[in-house]
Amino acid sequence: MKWKTICLAYIFASLAGCKSFPITEPEITSGSNATTVVIYREPAFNSAAGSAYFGEGEKTYVALNNSEYTEIKFPIGSHIFHVTAQAGDPFRFGVELKSQTSTCIKVYANPANYAKTLIPILFHFTNIFKADVVPCPDDKFLKDYSKI
Repeated sequence: MKWKTICLAYIFASLAGCKSFPITEPEITSGSNATTVVIYREPAFNSAAGSAYFGEGEKTYVALNNSEYTEIKFPIGSHIFHVTAQAGDPFRFGVELKSQTSTCIKVYANPANYAKTLIPILFHFTNIFKADVVPCPDDKFLKDYSKI
């Protein structure tokens, strides 16, 4: 009987950490003050069940699943973006967006996720996703991705 109580408490504690992220459109930016940011999510088994939510500040702009990408216009200048899952801490990273230059961001599963499967509660206290600014891939690479 004690095991059932412990298991139920663990399940409810795990579910209580889930959050909702309403998707909002970024403010429309155009002209010489705007630059394009391409965000793509690498496919990964260790995070396939959940979306990666990309945004800035308190806003979430897109939910990416495996092998998906999007293009968003942002104003040039410094930005602190974040990527997160429904459970877990957001991974925050700074990016300097320059005019007349596209910036590409790769979202990927935290390699430590494999170890977290042994103690699932750790998903709620660590980053499930990470992101890096990378050289922009060519169209051939993105052909295998779905644009959202």
